Amino acid sequence: MPPSRSCKDSIEAAGWLAFAALAYAATFRYDPEISYFRFGAFGWPRAVIALLVISAVGLLVSNWMYRGRAAPADSEAQTSADQRGRRALTFLVPVLFGGAIHYVGLLLTAPLFVLVYCRVLGYRNWARLVATSLLMWGFIALVFVKFLNAHLPMGQGALYTINALLIEALR
Repeated sequence: MPPSRSCKDSIEAAGWLAFAALAYAATFRYDPEISYFRFGAFGWPRAVIALLVISAVGLLVSNWMYRGRAAPADSEAQTSADQRGRRALTFLVPVLFGGAIHYVGLLLTAPLFVLVYCRVLGYRNWARLVATSLLMWGFIALVFVKFLNAHLPMGQGALYTINALLIEALR
């Protein structure tokens, strides 16, 4: 008998928490003193790790809250080919995003990535997709440009100039 959905979610959350613990331990190898950045080299990695821990704990809490309820059945309208295509896109879109960052720049690719990835995951309301994309862009810009002063991939050519102007306006 395969494990239940809640068991799989608990295992997944435990895996993410273990990964977060290892990543947090690795941040102690960074040089803590950077003259122009008050949080040191470990500031932004620890912020990302904190978000990962919050997400994993959220998964555990939601798992605990809904533990007695049956999981919704998959729609019969989805064919196995459709499911395979969606799984492939779920992997392919982040890979393309990672490749495009260095040519286009993070601030220009991030909103498009969030929009496309949410669409691949099944969200269909365009107003919410655009709003989510813009909110994520604002969060990235605020945290990594304004607070953490992180050096983000800037793109090449004219896109470098556009990213530089965006970063200058945000600072």
